[in-house]
Amino acid sequence: MCMALLVWVAHTGVVRGQFDDPYCHILDRVEEPIWELYGSYTEETSGSGFEKIGSFALGGSSGLFYHRGSRSTLDVRGYLDTLSFTGEGAVRMPKTVAKANIDMDVAVRLPDGIALRAGFAPGIYSEASGMGSDSFYYPFRLHVLRVLTPDSSGMAGIDFYPGFDRLLHPRIGARWAVSDYLLFDIFYPETRLIFRPTWWISFHAGVSFNDVEEYRLKSSDDRKALMIRETRMFLGTDIALTSQTHLMIQFGRIADREIDFRENAPRRKIDDAYFGRIGIGGRI
Repeated sequence: MCMALLVWVAHTGVVRGQFDDPYCHILDRVEEPIWELYGSYTEETSGSGFEKIGSFALGGSSGLFYHRGSRSTLDVRGYLDTLSFTGEGAVRMPKTVAKANIDMDVAVRLPDGIALRAGFAPGIYSEASGMGSDSFYYPFRLHVLRVLTPDSSGMAGIDFYPGFDRLLHPRIGARWAVSDYLLFDIFYPETRLIFRPTWWISFHAGVSFNDVEEYRLKSSDDRKALMIRETRMFLGTDIALTSQTHLMIQFGRIADREIDFRENAPRRKIDDAYFGRIGIGGRI
C-alpha cells in the first residue's frame, strides 16, 4: 500500500506539474520576518499565592535554510526565547526559563490546490539554570491545506507535544486576503487582522490562546515542570526603517492567566495584566 501511495503521489505530481498551481495564501504569502530580535515586558499583578508577579522576555529567530521546488518547500528556522519572572510571593518561581529549538517545515503540493505540511521542532524547553538531557523535547505537527477561493486558503491539523502536559493541540482556520491592503488570519490558536495602507507601515490586531507552553524544571525541583496558560489580546504596528528592516511594536492585555506545575503544587490563577513588546526584524 505504501508503494502504491508513493506511485500515486509521483504520478499526480507529474500531471499537475504541467499546470500552474493555484496561489495558496498560507504557503505563498509570507508575513513572518526572516529574522527578528525582540524584548517584551508584562506588568506585575497579584494572584493566588502571589503578592506580585510579572515577567520580561528576550529572544530572537532567524531563517537558516529555505528551498522552494516545483512541488515542495523546505523552511528551516532557529529560535531562542527567554522568559524571566519578577515580583514576590509565597510561590517559588524559577528565575528564568528558556526555549531553544530548530523548526523544520516541509510542504508538498498535491492536485486541486491541496497541500500537506509537516513540521518538526526539536529543542530545549527548560529552566535556564537546570538544562539537561531530560529538557530535550520533540514537538511535531501535521497539517492539511486547501485553496478555497482565489482570495482565501484554509488549514486543519494537529500539533503534537510528546512529553508535555498537553499532548495534542488542534490547528484550524483560514486566511482571507480581502484586498492588497487587508488580510484576515482567522485561525486557532491565533486570529489577527492586518491592515497595510502603504508599503512602509501596517497595523494589526488580534487574539491568541496559549495553553501548551511548558518548561522542564531543574532535577532538584520535585514539581517537575512549569506550565503557562493565558489569552493575549493585542494591537500593533510594523514600520519600515529600510526596504528590508522593520520596527515592530505591540501592546495589549493578558487575561485568563494560570500557572501550573506537573506535580506537588496546585494550579494558580494570576490577575490580568498589560504587556508591551518591541522588536526589529528583516522582511522580504
